[in-house]
Amino acid sequence: MDFSPRRGSTQLYDFDNHSQQTIRTYSSSNAITLLLKQQDYGLWLDPQVQSPVLLQDLLSPYPSEDMKSYEVSSFVNNPKHNSHQCIEAVA
Repeated sequence: MDFSPRRGSTQLYDFDNHSQQTIRTYSSSNAITLLLKQQDYGLWLDPQVQSPVLLQDLLSPYPSEDMKSYEVSSFVNNPKHNSHQCIEAVA
């Protein structure tokens, strides 16, 4: 699957290989996190899909029952830290 930006776009896509569920969309002026189900990756990243109606449905909140949360250490608070240690659960 190609995760490169759409042609003419300043956006970048970052696929989180650890969780296999997060694609972050960044632009030069702001950043948002978009949570997609795996079956929707292709639709979101397909440069041929130009219909706002098709894509709008993907902008709905991700179902909370499909998410999990856990405490992480304060290691994540330092922007210099960029490793999987940032997302390891605290025992």
